[in-house]
Amino acid sequence: MTKKTESTITILNIYHKLQLIQSEIKELIRTEENKFQKYKFFNELQVLKLLRPLLNKYKLTLLLSDDTTQPFIHEREGKEHFIKYLKKLEIVDAESPEHRLLFNFWAAGSNVDLAKAKGSSETYAIKYMLSKFFLMPVKDEGDPDYWGQEEGEKKEVKSSSSSTNIDQSLTELANQTNTISMQQLEDLIKLFRQKTSEQKEKQTKFLTELDQLLVKRGIEGNTNAGNFRTRLATLTPIDYQYLCDWLLGFEEDK
Repeated sequence: MTKKTESTITILNIYHKLQLIQSEIKELIRTEENKFQKYKFFNELQVLKLLRPLLNKYKLTLLLSDDTTQPFIHEREGKEHFIKYLKKLEIVDAESPEHRLLFNFWAAGSNVDLAKAKGSSETYAIKYMLSKFFLMPVKDEGDPDYWGQEEGEKKEVKSSSSSTNIDQSLTELANQTNTISMQQLEDLIKLFRQKTSEQKEKQTKFLTELDQLLVKRGIEGNTNAGNFRTRLATLTPIDYQYLCDWLLGFEEDK
């Protein structure tokens, strides 16, 4: 693809195209509501509606698949299936198919139906992967900044078009593959049970700490008994160490 100016015609490479998409992408609005857990979220369709026109405009193709270089992890506790597996995103320049970028990211989920566990984990992982990689600003309908202006005068929030955007995105994607191992997951659950057994207040405080860590990485929602293991599986080693230290030092801080 070429971009015309008054005096020159610039041939865009795959990085230029990604940079332009990041600078032109519109904001995501959390319009969907989880009535049970009382929080707003955006869905996969909202992400794709914003992204598809720009991918078409700049002739980029996204290829998503499971990465079989890592084992598919499946555990079962009672009727609940817990899974974790690696996915692969390939970005191809349709005008120069030899130019492509490859990234990996984890998908994790749980459900009493194994197929639904995989499907929901995939949807969840993909929508956050794409929203973070393309630097989509996220707002809530309840945000005063969203409703604070008359219709037609709402602020258009755009990502910076500086060259550092690509580097920041690649760093975020690299970090997403740096999640804790299954052994660390089991160790953390064991420690949680040991240190919070029959202590409702302490359990609640721990879940608050966990949710705050995840929100900083763009993972919305509240942790409960049904998604506890799944959300722990998305932690980084740094998060893991922090929560272990928190559990071990709780009595000292009281």
